[in-house]
Formats: sequence, C-alpha cells, structure tokens
Amino acid sequence: GSQAEIYGVPTDSCWMFKVMAGSISVYAKSFGYLMPAENPNEQEFDMWEIVGIQLNDGPIVKLTDDNLKQMIGQDKNALEALEKKKYYKAVKKYNRHTEKAEKK
Repeated sequence: GSQAEIYGVPTDSCWMFKVMAGSISVYAKSFGYLMPAENPNEQEFDMWEIVGIQLNDGPIVKLTDDNLKQMIGQDKNALEALEKKKYYKAVKKYNRHTEKAEKK
C-alpha cells in the first residue's frame, strides 16, 4: 500500500477518518472519537463515533468484543484491558507491543 495520509474515506453513510494507526487501525466519523473514562486519567472510545477497526491490511470490521479479541489474540495486557471493556487501552497496548516487537 502507499504511505500517503488518508484524511477521509467516503463510505455509504458517512465519512470516516483513521484516528489511530498501528497494527490495529481505528476509524471514526470525526476526530471527537474519545471521551473521558471512569478513571479521569484515562480515555475511552465514544462508541457512537467509531466506524470500525482494521488489523494490518485486513477488512475494516465493527468494533466489538469478539472482533477486537480476534485481533489482539494472545496479547495478555491488551486482553486484560478488553475484559474490562477498555477498548481504547486495549488497542493502544496492542499497538505499542507490536511496534516494539517489529523494532527488535
């Protein structure tokens, strides 16, 4: 694929923006895709804003527990976050771990 920045992709019903990039990319309707989590130091996805998630160059799928679990696989820390329904944290942790693994 090309390395060009994609600022918006028209889909059937709305525009979607890549708001997080990494092994797992996250697409949202706008850049207001985060909201405060229960813990004031954390953030969480605003599920109304999230259009889908994508593993590497795979298909863009809906953000659900099952879809995210399949993507993060055996990543223990990311799975722990997912079990607590902390999707944003799970994606961030997974992306951070895969980046480190690729740099080795």
